[in-house]
Amino acid sequence: MTMNGKVQQAMMYTLSVMLLVSFLLAATSFVWPQPAEAGGCSSWQDTGSCCDSWWPGEQDYQWRKCIGGIYEWYEYRCKTFSQCP
Repeated sequence: MTMNGKVQQAMMYTLSVMLLVSFLLAATSFVWPQPAEAGGCSSWQDTGSCCDSWWPGEQDYQWRKCIGGIYEWYEYRCKTFSQCP
């Protein structure tokens, strides 16, 4: 076998391994956990005030609890604005 043949054989082997790994990753990606989507969230509750740097005013600070599958998390936001002191 010539040097050109060995290089070509090595490249074909590398390509075959890369294709196999790509296929295995694609096939197993369905097994890994996906990002959770909220199945439901509680209503927003006021918990104080905050001053959002994007808006020139003091806002109501709110939170709510969300549940999606086996995950639970809290979301926070600034709601309405008025003048900051």
